[in-house]
Amino acid sequence: SSSVFLEITQQFMDADYMKKHHNSEPVDLVFHGDIGCYSMLKYEPFPRLMHNLSAMALGGGSGAGIDPFIKNKQIVFMGDSTFFHGGMSAISDSLKNNQDIAYIILDNQTTAMTGHQPTPADELDLLGNPTFAQDIEKVAQGLVGDSEIDIVRTNPEDRVNYKKYLEKTILKPGVKIVIADKECSITQHRRLRREQHKTIARDCLLKYEKHINITPEVCEFCRECTTVTGCPGLKIVDTDYGEKIAIDQSNCVSDGACARIKYACPAFEEVIVTRKRPPQQQTVAPGYRDLLSDDPLPPPPPLTFERNWNMYAAGVGGMGIGTISKVLVVGGYLQGYDVNFCDRKGLAIRNGGVYTHIAYTQPGVHASPVIPYGKADLLLGLDILEAARGITAQSLFRIASPTRTTAVVNTAKTETISTLIGKDNFDPNTLEAALQTHTNADTYFGVDLFAVSEQLFGNKLYANMMLLGTAFQRRLIPLELEPLQLALKQMVPHADLDTNMKAFNVGRRLALDVQQIENETPHQLNYAEMLSEKRQILEKKRGGKRLAEKYGALVESTVETLNIGSDNIHRLLALYVYDLVQFEDLNYAQVYVEKVKQVHAYDSEVYDYRATKAAIRYLHKVMLIKDEVYVAHLLTSTEKLARDKELYQVDTKNGDRIKYVHLNRPHFTVMGFDLETDIDTHNWQLHLMKRMKFLRRWLSKWHAREKAFREWYVTRVIDTFAPADAETYEKHLRALECVEEVRGYREIRYPKMEAARQTVESLLGR
Repeated sequence: SSSVFLEITQQFMDADYMKKHHNSEPVDLVFHGDIGCYSMLKYEPFPRLMHNLSAMALGGGSGAGIDPFIKNKQIVFMGDSTFFHGGMSAISDSLKNNQDIAYIILDNQTTAMTGHQPTPADELDLLGNPTFAQDIEKVAQGLVGDSEIDIVRTNPEDRVNYKKYLEKTILKPGVKIVIADKECSITQHRRLRREQHKTIARDCLLKYEKHINITPEVCEFCRECTTVTGCPGLKIVDTDYGEKIAIDQSNCVSDGACARIKYACPAFEEVIVTRKRPPQQQTVAPGYRDLLSDDPLPPPPPLTFERNWNMYAAGVGGMGIGTISKVLVVGGYLQGYDVNFCDRKGLAIRNGGVYTHIAYTQPGVHASPVIPYGKADLLLGLDILEAARGITAQSLFRIASPTRTTAVVNTAKTETISTLIGKDNFDPNTLEAALQTHTNADTYFGVDLFAVSEQLFGNKLYANMMLLGTAFQRRLIPLELEPLQLALKQMVPHADLDTNMKAFNVGRRLALDVQQIENETPHQLNYAEMLSEKRQILEKKRGGKRLAEKYGALVESTVETLNIGSDNIHRLLALYVYDLVQFEDLNYAQVYVEKVKQVHAYDSEVYDYRATKAAIRYLHKVMLIKDEVYVAHLLTSTEKLARDKELYQVDTKNGDRIKYVHLNRPHFTVMGFDLETDIDTHNWQLHLMKRMKFLRRWLSKWHAREKAFREWYVTRVIDTFAPADAETYEKHLRALECVEEVRGYREIRYPKMEAARQTVESLLGR
């Protein structure tokens, strides 16, 4: 519900909105909170939703303390556990003193902040015995008494009605109590996964699956979805069209929250997969196949130590650091060591790091559960950024030294919230170099375990067991194989045990020969393959054989004329010309080609043809207006369907079916009226829409701003390219690239178009 409050905050500060909808002046909200999962509101991307973060149950006290001195409307976030802990007193005090505070009680049926313990509202106690279940709503009603204060229990998942009710309620005077009733997504997802495991064990398949998907060709990388939701199920991927937002299938819970924001992006969709038979075996690249071998693998000679051995593991919530900790603690006891350990946890999911310190000692030897400065023997980095925190001199967590510590690291990049919203970035290669500098470089081991796990098991969830297996096989853990395997059997859920054991053995094989996967880079179509693929697709259109021949001839002649010498540039040119043919027709693509040639005529090898390369990319970007017709084509294209079938393991010959529900917000201007609404569409509707190119001529004002921007870019930037010297060349190159930041749809895009115009005028003058 955080995105709902963010939207309300922005609208309450909009004078026009408040006058139109509430007949009120702008309202500046003040937010309070305390310790709980909602503490994340203090940090990106929601710092506006928590002005102070105080001790548990003191959020209401903070609001009460300043209430006499401000005119702002106040909102206090309070968890269900916090309500029973001390929040009732804050609400009672606010009621007694007639304060103007809205209490939002987040009833997620668990004590999420400390590991999902029960709350007083549960029907069972800690031991599983029946007990009296206390009801938040009834307790609150007892505090309110006979007053006219409303207490409403509502589901924030019903976003539209939830927002309407909040707007109306917050603006009322006095105390307001809203119980946001929704199960914690983490416990809900765990419960659903348990049910799925039972179903698979019984039926050998899931007959129905629902996923959230993003079509990269439609995504504009405006980051609106990441900025408004901060959803950890989103990630950044690199494509032929630049960086795009994608779904991280290992973290996504398919609740659709990222797709239901105010400025909805048509790239989002629900994918529904139905199966009649178990899915076929996933295709595995040859280099990965040997990692799943059942051949017995001899264990290494056991590592020994005299007094103590220290291990530090670092990751992010949800990656499985806790599981590594449990397995190594139990394994140490089974091996006969004295074991001391300390787990440290930050916020939830990707908002906070998770660390574990484990010390094995010989019987009778004392050791601290927290590893002293520079005394770690092994550093396991499941997240490379969190692993780096254990080696920097400025860090309180520094445990590594170049002489004593061996690092085994998963080198994959996991986006932080700051990188997702574009406020920060980091390079995994730089972090890896730092790790090698501050640990023993000769024994360092790093590999992208997420890529291996996704290739072999379909998600990233088993990278932790691979990391453990790799460290064991490299003789870095003082455990024998038998106690380690026994600890795995005790600590890993039975339904997941077989896959976890396989992942552990995969890690062991990686330790012996990592080269076999380093050569397995994802195949990218070269120029000839790209041209051939697009010709074959065009041939299937009406009159397609002739169209495909003309398309091929146009691309080949352009490549010959430009002669830039880069296969990647040529393959992109083949792709971009194909896009413009699909958008309008061959003549439209011909205009694009002629304009690129026009820039090339004034370009030079001295400048590495950078202007020509920029024109190829950015002229395509402005000519390819993503109106409803073209978006409909992208959402139903041949390439997209083939890609989705591979991603979700859909084999129609096996009886599988794939269906879509596209989450759209179309916009039309008819007779001077702007028509815009949320609408969920299916493929058959989009197949009709993509055939309506005539709407571009019938509706003259349809996407008029985008059309005007296209014409401006051609006449002002492309047609004026004729640099006289190096300085002029660099300025015009920057002008060509000015549309890089022009992203998003409608309200998101328009200010960026104006900013690009101003940039060009400042570079090229009037």
